[in-house]
Amino acid sequence: MEKTIKLKLDLLEKDKETLRQTMTMSNEVFNEIAAYGFEHHICSKVSVHKATYYSIRSKYPEIPSSILQGIRDVACEALKGLDLK
Repeated sequence: MEKTIKLKLDLLEKDKETLRQTMTMSNEVFNEIAAYGFEHHICSKVSVHKATYYSIRSKYPEIPSSILQGIRDVACEALKGLDLK
């Protein structure tokens, strides 16, 4: 069972901007990975990883590898809900 909780973050302005930038970058990475998988009709995490990891890593070096992999996993799971064949 999962429960959703709502939190209010009390952040300084500079931290708010950092969070905004991180979310924007994460959305861009998600969209790139999802677009690749959709165009090539693949949702396998391994296949998508092999095809996109290094190009995205070089484009977004400030995103930690573990976060990048998590974004990839979420994008692949979203693609699995589509009929890519």
